[in-house]
Amino acid sequence: FVCVVNLLIVAHGFSSSLCTLRVHAPWLSFVPERLAYRGCKSVRPPRQGMQGIAAYEALLLRAPRVTKGLTAAGLTFVCDAGAQHIERRLEGGSSSSRSSAIFGIGDFDVRRSAAFTVHGGLWAAFGLHPWFRYLNGRFPGSSAWNVGCKVFVNHALWNPLLYLPGFFLTNGLLLGHSLEQIRSKAEAEYLSTLIYIWKVWIPLACVQFAFVPLRHQVLYVAVANIGWNTLLSLLYNLSTDSKNLAHTGENAIF
Repeated sequence: FVCVVNLLIVAHGFSSSLCTLRVHAPWLSFVPERLAYRGCKSVRPPRQGMQGIAAYEALLLRAPRVTKGLTAAGLTFVCDAGAQHIERRLEGGSSSSRSSAIFGIGDFDVRRSAAFTVHGGLWAAFGLHPWFRYLNGRFPGSSAWNVGCKVFVNHALWNPLLYLPGFFLTNGLLLGHSLEQIRSKAEAEYLSTLIYIWKVWIPLACVQFAFVPLRHQVLYVAVANIGWNTLLSLLYNLSTDSKNLAHTGENAIF
């Protein structure tokens, strides 16, 4: 239900923003006029069944950082739960022996899920929220040049230098890893994970900065993260499991 509401909010913001994008971004002239001006009428009371979206919009205005952080945390939890389910299906009978070495309920690794959830919420609230506001102030509007600048800065500086190192450090510390273990894991998997980020997120970032209103950009990333975080969780944790099973049975985390 949360995912459906989030998708509706992003779609509503996308439709509402097209009317101003055509004015400030002539390169979007290919968008049909009837589509661009849909949703541009004066504000009306929410229809039946749309109260959830209206309530979420009110929360965004009242407490944007907390709202975005909690939304991202909830969606990250769903992603990791899905990833753990996929792992159990892939590993078959090995899941029972694996779960005995971790802090979890049955086959569900609570500590791993908590690490992913906390990182996702904190990153959205204290990373993405101020960062997207800065990008919008530094490169305002949705012209082709400014969209390209935002995408370049985001993926040439922000993700390689801040997001990915923070991801390895935060998850490692929350899971009780030593700094040496965190460094070794980052050295082994940093480049391959960064390449996955570029493949998945550069096209998504182009859509984000061109069409999605600023107040919905963290939500857009959180919704897109449903697939990405599942993949990231699988990449991050399956490699760790295989190394743990190959070398030692203790501290079999992720």
